[in-house]
Amino acid sequence: MAPLRPAAQTLLAAMTLAAIAAVGVALAWAGLPTSDRLPLTLVLAGGVTLASLFPLPFVARTKLYLDTAILLAAVLLLEPAAALLVAASGVLLGEALRRQPWDQTVFNGAQATLQAATGSAVLAAAGWRVDHFVFAGPQPLLLALVAAAAMWLVNTFTTATIVGLQEGAPVLAFWAESFNQLNHAEAAAELVQVAIGILAAALAHAEGWLAALLLLPTGALYQALAHHMLRRRAAEARLLHQAYHDPLTELPNRALFLDRLTQALARASRRGEPLAILFLDLDRFKLVNDSLGHAVGDRLLIAVGERLRDCVRPGDTVARLGGDEFTILLDGLADRTEAEAMVAAVASALETPFALAGREAAVTASIGVAFAGEEHGRPEDLLRDADVALYRAKQRGKACHAIFEGSMRSGLRERVALEADLRRALDGRALTLAYQPIVALATGHLVTVEALARWDHPERGPIPPSEFIAVAEDAGLIGALGRWALEEACVQGRAWVERLPEPLAVSVNLSARQFQEPGLVEAVAGLVQMAGLTPGQLQLEITESAVMSDLEAAVRTLRQLKGLGTRIALDDFGTGYSSLSYLRRLPIDVLKIDRSFIGGLERDAGDAAIVEAMLAVARAMGLTVVAEGVETAGQVARLRELGCDLGQGFYFGAPQPAAAIETLLTKVTFAVGARARPAG
Repeated sequence: MAPLRPAAQTLLAAMTLAAIAAVGVALAWAGLPTSDRLPLTLVLAGGVTLASLFPLPFVARTKLYLDTAILLAAVLLLEPAAALLVAASGVLLGEALRRQPWDQTVFNGAQATLQAATGSAVLAAAGWRVDHFVFAGPQPLLLALVAAAAMWLVNTFTTATIVGLQEGAPVLAFWAESFNQLNHAEAAAELVQVAIGILAAALAHAEGWLAALLLLPTGALYQALAHHMLRRRAAEARLLHQAYHDPLTELPNRALFLDRLTQALARASRRGEPLAILFLDLDRFKLVNDSLGHAVGDRLLIAVGERLRDCVRPGDTVARLGGDEFTILLDGLADRTEAEAMVAAVASALETPFALAGREAAVTASIGVAFAGEEHGRPEDLLRDADVALYRAKQRGKACHAIFEGSMRSGLRERVALEADLRRALDGRALTLAYQPIVALATGHLVTVEALARWDHPERGPIPPSEFIAVAEDAGLIGALGRWALEEACVQGRAWVERLPEPLAVSVNLSARQFQEPGLVEAVAGLVQMAGLTPGQLQLEITESAVMSDLEAAVRTLRQLKGLGTRIALDDFGTGYSSLSYLRRLPIDVLKIDRSFIGGLERDAGDAAIVEAMLAVARAMGLTVVAEGVETAGQVARLRELGCDLGQGFYFGAPQPAAAIETLLTKVTFAVGARARPAG
């Protein structure tokens, strides 16, 4: 049998409860003397008239309880059994008309029953009668107050005990919570229930006290059942929330974001209003996460989510898709400029550094913007275009944004195709290594070569390393590319050992991801042993950023690599942290000064001073220095004056095949004097 819709359930509940109430009234009518039937009729007619003056939505909104009116009419005129039946029916009917969940309805009804039973027992034991209530004096009123206190205490302690036992928590803690956390609204609700219970108990005759006492365990049993139902409903609500929200930031997740985007696309299509989504990726988040720890990184993500929520409009949706990626749905835009204004608002919101773990962390965001169009039949299509725009923004640099255009999609297709071709090239070993000379500036002798990957695409021709290495990093292929280059360089190094009178050192770059791989040391050891390289013939180059992502782990890894007999070079020095405090801790052999300082060596006194300072530091630490990007004889002369050890750049030769390197070794000595000339 198919489940009923919520509206049908409510209607059925109301009809059932109304029928129960009608039966109760009929039984009461039949049991009353003829003289009492007229007052009952008048009270019921007055109750119906009063209810008709307040439409049900108004009653529900203002908390004027219809069930209270029904209960008042019943308890003033009926015997205890009939009064409790009609009163309980009225409570259930009122709860149903207010569209309360069934579990909450049962719980509230059980509480009212428990209180009514308590008050009935107290008053019945004291010989309370109807005429005592009608002609109230000081003593009956005092009895009513005693009954009210007993009702409230029994209900409070019983409820707290049931909840504590079912939650597996100390009962005393729930008792204290029941007294300490009673706010004004809850106090008002308690007073209403107490008043209802007093009125029901006032009609209990002396012979009805036993029945009233029997209702106590019944009320407690119903409360236990109702609380179990409430717990189940709360668990279902938590599961539903977890299914559609990010557990860290409590923002909507991808599933909920796509659902809201689907609805927003439908509304935008009907109304003809612009709709846009912003796709955000945090810049420098990995640096913060790696340097300060994942716990701090999580707090940063939470703080970013809060700032994004604060800067959007009330109807907008901020979601976290995963990692450091956030999206913002902008629905009901007046025009496209509102989306661009939101981009500026997001950038402004992130400008202030975040205070995390006693330190400040500054992050920016790259943002891709996509506006809904006819081609966006599915929400995934619009999200994909925003992601494409985000990629274009990241290509422009940090803290940039880009608005999606159709031409970007074709560029993405080309990049996807290039990624597939790169995978095949790695599998089929279609890439090659070229070797760039590194020359001793004092003698002009070739002492080391740096192995650099080259890709000659069968259709597009030579592809620049900057292009396919970026593709490899984005596609997660950089580790495989690095392992292939290391293996090829070791094999070539072994070949040079066999063919050359003196071993030629080979320098190989390690990517940040490759450097962090758990099996790196073992892999290098295996390759060195397989190739039979002499100690010091293999040199591994790492960047400052790769080291600083986890300095302690980097130091351990570098020491293990040096234990294999390999030399360690720190590449691109001067472009990253360039801190002496970490430099002295690193077990390195070679310092490579970035080409950006060498290019201005002849004309910029500042660059010359920086290079001179770097050389002084390296000499003090016993490091060999390589100047990268050497292109002129003047630069060679100046580096020799400053005491630099080695030079690398197009002045000495571009990267070239292994055979050409052998020719250089046998036929060429590089000129490094005043009348220097380029080789080859």
